[in-house]
Amino acid sequence: MKRPLIVVQRQPYDWEVAKQQIGEITGHFAAYLDNFRSKRKTSSEHAVLGPVGKLLNKVTGGERNLEALLGYTMRVHDEMSNVSSYLAPAGMEHLSAGADALLTLLDEAPLSARDRIIAQVDDGVYYLRRKTEQERCLAASKIA
Repeated sequence: MKRPLIVVQRQPYDWEVAKQQIGEITGHFAAYLDNFRSKRKTSSEHAVLGPVGKLLNKVTGGERNLEALLGYTMRVHDEMSNVSSYLAPAGMEHLSAGADALLTLLDEAPLSARDRIIAQVDDGVYYLRRKTEQERCLAASKIA
């Protein structure tokens, strides 16, 4: 007896919707980092992304528990900050909203798209942070 061939047609992943969500996530993470000052005075990716880079590494490794990610990120914030370990409520809101949105997006995305999404968030946050830094330098040079 022959079995009939079962064909499953899968809808292609909608990258246009994902792009918008990635933009919102990077905005939240960049806003959180606005009040973070690293002990490092370099422009390396590690220094620019700070605790967000560590959070993204955990997510890449498969961590999907929001509270565990936030706790880990806050601990890294305390260890990496040169000013103080204080995290303003607005910063905590942005960190929490960004992490929650990222986990939601990853849960909805196919496995094949997850690494690409995380890489785009990583690159987007780096770009926004470097852009903000350059704007501050330009503003300071115009004042002087």
